[in-house]
Amino acid sequence: MILSTEASRVYKITYPDRFGKAYPCIDGRPTFQDATPLEYLVRLLLCNEVFGDDLRLEQVVVDDHHMVRVVTSQPL
Repeated sequence: MILSTEASRVYKITYPDRFGKAYPCIDGRPTFQDATPLEYLVRLLLCNEVFGDDLRLEQVVVDDHHMVRVVTSQPL
């Protein structure tokens, strides 16, 4: 996490290829699995819509090991 006092925002970056957990229904039962980048971004959008947050997608990075990391920011 990086603090930017000039912009009054906190910047966060995901662990490489880690986007939290997802709970899709498979055969009518909720399952527990690693989330995809799309599921992660949908959760951010839902937080903005439901809670009036100001989460922003800042950047998607592919590192030297070809792993994806997502950079987001939110107000302090």
